[in-house]
Amino acid sequence: MVEVVDLEAEPYEGSPPTWAKSNALLARDWSHQLTRVGDTFIVVSSEDIPGGSRLARTSNDGLTWSDPVEMMGIPPGSMLGDVLGGGAGAMLHVWFPAEPGQRERDAILTSADGITWSLESSDTLSSYVDPLPVSDAGFAVVSGVSGVDAQMMWQRPKEGKWEAVDLPTGLIWEGLSVGDNHAVTGRIDQDREDLWVLVEPDGRWSYFSAPVETGLVTSWQDSMLVWNLATPSVTSVDTQPILLLGYPGSAEWHRLPTPAVSLDEEQFWVFEVIAAGDRGVIGVGERAEDEDPWFPDDAIGIVLAADGRQIVVTGDCVTIVDRQECWEEGVETETWFDEHGTLTVPDPDTHETVATFTCTDMRQAVSRGELADMGTPIPDLHLPRTLLPWPKDQEVWHSPDGQAWHRQRAQELFGEETWVSQGVTIGTTTVLLAVPNGRRPLADPPGCELGLYPAEEPIELWVTTEQ
Repeated sequence: MVEVVDLEAEPYEGSPPTWAKSNALLARDWSHQLTRVGDTFIVVSSEDIPGGSRLARTSNDGLTWSDPVEMMGIPPGSMLGDVLGGGAGAMLHVWFPAEPGQRERDAILTSADGITWSLESSDTLSSYVDPLPVSDAGFAVVSGVSGVDAQMMWQRPKEGKWEAVDLPTGLIWEGLSVGDNHAVTGRIDQDREDLWVLVEPDGRWSYFSAPVETGLVTSWQDSMLVWNLATPSVTSVDTQPILLLGYPGSAEWHRLPTPAVSLDEEQFWVFEVIAAGDRGVIGVGERAEDEDPWFPDDAIGIVLAADGRQIVVTGDCVTIVDRQECWEEGVETETWFDEHGTLTVPDPDTHETVATFTCTDMRQAVSRGELADMGTPIPDLHLPRTLLPWPKDQEVWHSPDGQAWHRQRAQELFGEETWVSQGVTIGTTTVLLAVPNGRRPLADPPGCELGLYPAEEPIELWVTTEQ
């Protein structure tokens, strides 16, 4: 039985972190990804450049960034996923579109610096492979078909070989890093509650219990810090911010005494960012509402219709939403534009084409649709329209120890209508990715001028400075 112990609040002493804007002004294209590779910050554009690679910037201190450089070693003709970074390096999931009579192939690239990449051997890993978050100790992937014959594979970068972790097959895995270890959750079927597994650097593993079924997790002080929970046993009717701290294998978890926030009847609190390090925990959160329609977090783009489903074109992905369940979570797939500005939407399971939209189709969707406020239900959702995120009245929280907290409005720190969407901490330094005038759509997709708002303000990176 796992016990949750409430820690007592302490007064906040000293000064909160101060923030400085870095020298990197990121092009307001579709989106960027902020992460770490070892002791280096890296930001990668999600827009492919000619030749199929991407541009990346690196920084040792978060303030001064390199000029954009092309990532090297990307296989020609491959489609790129997200860069997963951590203390051991970085992984990149790529896949090769199916040739006639063949099926799509997955592959994994690894890198020590996020710039130069090498392809992992296809003799060891299955043609279906999904990466798990990178820890300080090594890499882990799910090799095989999730829920059928999936097997967890583990690699220590210094040894450079993949080894099987002797876990039950048939599990649907999701992973996270805890210090030098990997913690993994999975389930055998939809009716069985989650299993939590701790995988140590030498490949040994053990089950452990946690007081949550789902939630976002990071590591802090060699423990697991869990937030944005979806667990009735913990949250019940509690809509206030919740942060839980615990170590895998321990029967006791701690609920951190986060400040109470004022909420309307339909509201609850969510954290957009939690970044933990040597200086404590920095969180960026906001109020949300149960009745908000679901779309991706970066829902800045266009809604199109095809075969009774909504095709939500957003910053870095396409989401397929069934019209009958338009308030439920959709299925994401990658954004595919060709040089003529044509969007082809593949089914993420069968890879068959669901719909194809030309630039003219998207222009008509913009001209016929209203700019809809995401904070209210959207009537007649089947009509093409553009979407803007609801206003983000965010707060930046800081705690040096998890018990004393300081709060400040994000707009006071970074400017009005600035939307903080990502954050990474290395040691005592935290970098936040902030979008000025976050209600504005991003720049037009490649090869297609939609006539939306001009991409004026660049995306900014803000950095903690010495207290």
